Amino acid sequence: MALGEGEELDVSVQLDEGASLALTTQGPTALLRTGRAAVQRYAVRLAERSHLTLLPWVTIPFPGALSRLDVDVRLAEGASFAAWDVLAVGRVGRGERFRFEELRASWRIEGPAGLMLDDRLILRGSDREAAETLMAGRTHVGSLYLAGLAEDALAVEAVRKSLDGALELAGASRPAPRLLVARALDRSADRLEQAFWPAVAACRAAGGAPALAPEAVARRWF
Repeated sequence: MALGEGEELDVSVQLDEGASLALTTQGPTALLRTGRAAVQRYAVRLAERSHLTLLPWVTIPFPGALSRLDVDVRLAEGASFAAWDVLAVGRVGRGERFRFEELRASWRIEGPAGLMLDDRLILRGSDREAAETLMAGRTHVGSLYLAGLAEDALAVEAVRKSLDGALELAGASRPAPRLLVARALDRSADRLEQAFWPAVAACRAAGGAPALAPEAVARRWF
């Protein structure tokens, strides 16, 4: 899928009590050069004991891209949510890095006890020099969000150890009760997905969702 001038993607997911769903995209998302932001919105509403796994493919910004991603998740009691977001710094196969105009992302997750996460990110192509330093030669950044599970159901130390053994640079933390967030840098979107997969599977199992095979969501690395 490619998002160009004036185009928007609006996704609304509402799950009934006890339901489970795995949602992905058709393929990598290409962000084209635009004069105003191309917008992607995800509104997720999860009823009691329901579960959503959201696994979009890698986002690839083209030179001049201007985009915004808004994800708003609201969980009822006992609901759980697993998602990842993988971003390339450009069309790395063509040697393009940080040639986009501006990328904005907002992740808001709210549980029955209130706000769990309000995460906002802005990347500008003009910040290339500083961003290159922070990326330390890596070309992809991945974020993992696991929400709704108690600490004894998915330990942050176990996730951190798993990522450390699979990726060049990664970390995990609990910014709020019943929320685990991990971030990682690497040179491959596929490697990031593979490293995140065990934590996604553990979140689904703890949330009562059936087992999910990578090929069921068309991952090419299975």
